[in-house]
Amino acid sequence: MRSVTSVCNMALGYLNHPPLSSLDEEGRPEAELLRRIFPDVRDRVLGEHPWSFATRREKLAELSQDSPYPDCSKAYGLPHSCLRVLDVGDGSRYIREGGRIYTSHPRPSIEYVKRVEEMDDWPPKVISALCFLLASEMALPLSGDANLFNAMYNRFRMEIDSAKSEDYIENFHASQPERTQGSFLSSRFGGN
Repeated sequence: MRSVTSVCNMALGYLNHPPLSSLDEEGRPEAELLRRIFPDVRDRVLGEHPWSFATRREKLAELSQDSPYPDCSKAYGLPHSCLRVLDVGDGSRYIREGGRIYTSHPRPSIEYVKRVEEMDDWPPKVISALCFLLASEMALPLSGDANLFNAMYNRFRMEIDSAKSEDYIENFHASQPERTQGSFLSSRFGGN
C-alpha cells in the first residue's frame, strides 16, 4: 500500500536525504516542508493532464442564486474535489468562478479532473513525476543548490511527458472502434 509518506520518502531519496517515519516527525525540516507543499504539488500534477485515473463525470445541481452573466443564465455548484473542468454537457459555453459554473445548459453533466488523495489509485509513472516535482520544490529550501533544483525539475518534465503519453495511448486505444479488415486489406492480402 502506497502512502503519502512513502511518496515523500522517494522524493527525499532523490535529494539524498534520509526517509521520514511520518510527515508529523518532530525536528525534521523536511517533514515540515512536505506538510506545507505536498497538497499543492499533488494538485499541480493532477492538473497537468486529464488523467484517466482522475477524470470523472457528474451531473451538477442547480444553485438558487442568479447568474451575473446574461448568456450563461444558470448557476451550478461544482464538486468539492474538482480541480479542473474539462467539459460541460454538450460542449456548451460556461464560465467558472470559484466553486460554481455558469452556463445556459439546462442540466449540465461535467467532465472534470478530480483531486485524488489516495496514492494507490495513481499509476507508477505519475507517482514518479510527482516525486520529482516534490524533489524540485524541496531542492532550494533544503540545499540551496540551483543545479539540483534544475536537475529535479527537468527530470519531472521528462517523467510527466512520458506519463501523459502513456495515459493518452491507453485511452486512445480504449476509445477506438474494433478494427475490421477493410476492402484495401482484403484486396491487397487476399482476405475475405
